[in-house]
Amino acid sequence: MGIQVSQAAPGGSNGGSGGSGGGSNGSCTLCGIIPKLSSTIGLLFVGGLLGLVGALAVLTIRARASLERTKRRMGV
Repeated sequence: MGIQVSQAAPGGSNGGSGGSGGGSNGSCTLCGIIPKLSSTIGLLFVGGLLGLVGALAVLTIRARASLERTKRRMGV
């Protein structure tokens, strides 16, 4: 299914400014960044990175708890 987008005629319902906002040249700063971030490889990379950070956080918390139990048991 195809979608065709046509530029709106100037002087619409917004008082004749010819657009709904944005820069004067009609460019979008984030439009070039968002498609690059939403690629499958990018999402896989971000998901893997978040998973790794989460796993390291859980392992650190468990190791510290184990260390505290050992210290209490030894009386240090």
